[in-house]
Amino acid sequence: MILTMMRILIVFFALLSLTLSFPARGACSEPSSFPDLNGHWARQSVLALVQTGAIQGFPDGAFLPDAPLLLGQLVKMTCLASGQAVPSPTSGPQWATPYMSKAEELGWLPEGIDSAEAPVSRELLATIARRAFFPEMILASGLSFPDVTLDTMDSEAVELLHQLGVLQGQPDGLFYPADLLTRAEGCTVLARVMGRDTQTSAVQSPFGLLQVEVTPGRVLQGGHLLVRVSTPSDFASTLLWGGDDIPFSGSMAVIPIAIDEEPGPILLTLLSSSLSSSYRLEATIMVAPMAVPTEIIELPPEAQETMDEASLLWERKLIEEALSHTSTASPRLPFQMPVNGTIWDTYGALRTYVGWGDGRHWGVDLGGELGEGVHAAAAGEVVLAEMLSSRGNTIVLSHGGGLFTLYCHLVAFNVAVGDRVEKDQVIAAVGSTGASTGPHLHWEARLGTIPVNPLNFLIGGYEN
Repeated sequence: MILTMMRILIVFFALLSLTLSFPARGACSEPSSFPDLNGHWARQSVLALVQTGAIQGFPDGAFLPDAPLLLGQLVKMTCLASGQAVPSPTSGPQWATPYMSKAEELGWLPEGIDSAEAPVSRELLATIARRAFFPEMILASGLSFPDVTLDTMDSEAVELLHQLGVLQGQPDGLFYPADLLTRAEGCTVLARVMGRDTQTSAVQSPFGLLQVEVTPGRVLQGGHLLVRVSTPSDFASTLLWGGDDIPFSGSMAVIPIAIDEEPGPILLTLLSSSLSSSYRLEATIMVAPMAVPTEIIELPPEAQETMDEASLLWERKLIEEALSHTSTASPRLPFQMPVNGTIWDTYGALRTYVGWGDGRHWGVDLGGELGEGVHAAAAGEVVLAEMLSSRGNTIVLSHGGGLFTLYCHLVAFNVAVGDRVEKDQVIAAVGSTGASTGPHLHWEARLGTIPVNPLNFLIGGYEN
């Protein structure tokens, strides 16, 4: 009898192992609030906005993802997403009135545009999103999109949201500011602003839920992916990006997207297994081209002297040593701006230095007064505080997970190597040391050794 029972148990566990070891691929298990979104490319972003309360249904009771986005609909979602207190709306055709009144009160609406039934263009969306979510940020750098000119309604808003990774342009790198938006496109941009543009792949196993969540679902060259992994405690997992093994600590990984990454779809794969089962979860992420300006920079003679080859090689060696620092901590996001000055120059700009050669701008330049305090963008450890050749006085902070920030051209340090700093702590003062044309802060972000756009870490609500 005992022998028979043992044989039955052996067969049962063998069959269970075969069943669970079959590769599984799942999608977000929660059904969409809008049945007409099933299978639609924007489903994840719209569902994420539903979950946060930013979408509470449309007047016709359906979402109709490919229908034109109307101004009243955009304003309502923006009010809900930004937490604005709005009186209870009336029913019927006046449903948008309290939201439109609130938007007008807050100065979101451009002059002469006040009809809730007006279709929303790309430039109008950029204007409203910038005024609602980034009113203090000022951008003075050149325009990246050649079809966006100074005659565009709000060219600065278009460029700012592009640099933040919110507006990602079309496949040919153009923006087409006058083109009208569908509801799905408008919601996807709003989800990016909130850091809720995600792709989720999940499966329920007998041992618990396995899930991988990727933000954003579509990323610019020079951007990054935030990946959250959830598996049962006894499962071992491997994360692959386009076939390459990606290390991750705890349940989170931050993946850099190099500025020369080939545009197009790339597969993110989670392989997770225990002694008796294995699973494969996948998400396809679209890498979009990053439109960047071109610049001609003329350095003063004293700054040009900092650009000799031997000094630059020494500087590169010191930075690489700092970027080799390892930490088991997870970065605490989002970032804050280290100074509140105007963004004078943006990430990725192609530069020609008069009398020296060509290069690329690997950070953003923030205007500031000489001696103004420079704040830590996030908590971290000081791994470099030294005078460098072209970057001048430079601090490098390690935030964990291979994420670093660099603060350059400083006039003074307030910290030393080995110090722990908190978010918003004053670590230095704005200066003009090294290859600089005047007082400003050059601010970089690196994932490992790969430079990524630091502005992308400002959006979203994913505080750990």
